[in-house]
Amino acid sequence: MVVVVLLLLLLLLLLLLLLLLLLVLLVVVVGVVLPLLLVLVVVVLVVGVVVVLLLVVVMVVVVVVVVVLLLLLSLCCQQQQQKQKQQLQQKEQQQQEQQQQEKPQQQQQQQQQQQQQQQQARSPPSQQQQRTAAAAADAAAAGEAAADAATRTAATSADTAKCRRSSNRQQQEQQQRQQQQQDQQQPQNEQQQQQQQRKVEQQQQQQQQQQQQQQQQQQTFVLQLRVSIVIYRKAAAKGSSSSCCCYTKYRPMGCWVLSAAAAAGGLFAAAAHMKCSSSYAAFAAAAAAAVAAAAAAVAAAVAAAAAAVAAAAAAVAADD
Repeated sequence: MVVVVLLLLLLLLLLLLLLLLLLVLLVVVVGVVLPLLLVLVVVVLVVGVVVVLLLVVVMVVVVVVVVVLLLLLSLCCQQQQQKQKQQLQQKEQQQQEQQQQEKPQQQQQQQQQQQQQQQQARSPPSQQQQRTAAAAADAAAAGEAAADAATRTAATSADTAKCRRSSNRQQQEQQQRQQQQQDQQQPQNEQQQQQQQRKVEQQQQQQQQQQQQQQQQQQTFVLQLRVSIVIYRKAAAKGSSSSCCCYTKYRPMGCWVLSAAAAAGGLFAAAAHMKCSSSYAAFAAAAAAAVAAAAAAVAAAVAAAAAAVAAAAAAVAADD
């Protein structure tokens, strides 16, 4: 989903760039009908790029938070499984202790019954004694049946205990194998992390270089704008119309806006020092080159943002 959203944002940026180029071409062909519209479009484009970058940062933060939550949930599940295993072991120990306590009681009952039978066998049998002997025999048979049932239950419990022990041993062996695999995978993960750190450092260096270039362009733009203001004021004071190629053909306001737009693209010299004898096609070519340079700068910024997002996604996948 994150990749789809980023692709949609990039498509929106490309559409904005195409609209900007179409508007600039319309302004150049028609003859500066709406010069202020160009400035508004440039401002809207810059704001859109800033908003897209902020959205990318927010998406990266959301992905990191989701990964951390998943890790915490996995840890909680492991702790619960360990607790359940401990409870099962405690129950097995209690059952074994109960069985060991019941065995001596059963042996005592059997011994008492045997003593009674021996005493009855020594004394002459009477009707009551015969009845008591029969009852004792029945009781002895019931005791033997109970003992057999107890031995069977003890055998079944012992079998279940053995099965559980074997399953626990298998689980321990599996855990040991997993630990060995994790130990083997640790150096690979460390190498991947180092490579990712290097990539991040390279991206940071590229961003720093781009920021320095942008600062230099802004400084040159400010200096050129100051010079253009001085030249325009001198030309207006002298009443000359040769300082700007647009002054004699169009209004001074349109010439001023087009000069500022050309200066924003880094082509101040072609816009400010152009004589009226020069052709209008040269100025149109200069404006188109300025717009192309601005579009290339915006595309480079978008590509850098996309690369940063891809690196963050790769880092998240490596952590998983």
